[in-house]
Amino acid sequence: MMTYFLALALVACSSEKEDTGSDAPPINQDSGGEVTECTGTAPTITELRVSNGGVMTFDEGDFPTVLVEIDVEDPDLDLARMRADIWWDEVVDGVVDTSAAGLNGDWVQLGEEPCTVDLGGYGLRLAVGDGRFEPATPYEFAMIAYDAHEVASNVGIGAGRTPNADGSDAR
Repeated sequence: MMTYFLALALVACSSEKEDTGSDAPPINQDSGGEVTECTGTAPTITELRVSNGGVMTFDEGDFPTVLVEIDVEDPDLDLARMRADIWWDEVVDGVVDTSAAGLNGDWVQLGEEPCTVDLGGYGLRLAVGDGRFEPATPYEFAMIAYDAHEVASNVGIGAGRTPNADGSDAR
């Protein structure tokens, strides 16, 4: 049983920084007078969406995919680099067990400079019909995002239906 996936960087927004003339590491100076270092604050998943990811070509052929996307905020601007892990089950009840190892997504680069990205998005396309996901079937997904310092977010949970075997939307 093989699972094919593709990690995507979806959105990246940067906070503007002023040049202070200091050679010190960048810090968040937009925190209302408080100085916050660019590490230690957990990112927050603000939304998880599940949709038809279209048909993708993998080494083993063409497969319809389910796209699981998250929107992430990080007040310490530590999303210049991020990744996410994903879990799923077929019981849509608002709970997904994340105690076992999940499928690890790849690291994606959302910004060139550290401590400059406070909003980001991440998506995973998962092949349907590869032996793990059945076509036209409801699944519930959970994701945890990791910022550049590998600080974990909250668990984001969302549900959706995998596409039909031909890649069309399932009803």
